[in-house]
Amino acid sequence: MAMVFTDFTPRRYLIHWLSSAALVLMTYNPFGHSYYHWVMAGGGSTVFKVLMGLLLFFVQTFTLWWIISSVGRIGIAVGALIWGLTSYEFLQWFPTESILIKHLIIQLLLATMLAIGLSWPHLRTRLTGQIEKRYLLYQGKAEKKKRKYAALRAARRAEQRARAAAARAAAAQAAAARTAAAARAAARAPAMQAPIGSPPIRRPPVL
Repeated sequence: MAMVFTDFTPRRYLIHWLSSAALVLMTYNPFGHSYYHWVMAGGGSTVFKVLMGLLLFFVQTFTLWWIISSVGRIGIAVGALIWGLTSYEFLQWFPTESILIKHLIIQLLLATMLAIGLSWPHLRTRLTGQIEKRYLLYQGKAEKKKRKYAALRAARRAEQRARAAAARAAAAQAAAARTAAAARAAARAPAMQAPIGSPPIRRPPVL
């Protein structure tokens, strides 16, 4: 169970960074190919644009919720301050660069901060050896629900087997009753009565 948080590698952080960069650049980028430019350009299906906007908003909300639940509001404030100061310092290194490069630097730094926020539970567990309490509670609820569903499935299977056994017992009892009824009917039949399909019985003449 602890492997989910302790098995943190640079590859996993790279995945977080690429996902954050894709989210930031899809929302807005200086190249003119983003959701913002797509909406501002006009034309196209309004319904489709609204659906894509809702999907993008959902992903952004989930990302921010995950980061806030990991680092808290103070962590968000500190991260925003670090992002602002770092962006300012980087922009001082490239005073003569184009506005496109400056916007791209700011957005990539924002993606870096988002990736750090997404990876913070893994980093904290790797550094302190402590597992998230929320994760433990979630796993406990999941295991409890799993056991509950397993018990329900076992009870359902036992009920089905009991019904099948009762049906087989009822069928066997009915067959035994038919056999007993046939035997009693045969015992009450006259002794001299010939079976069906046999030649008639010839009785001796009376003198």
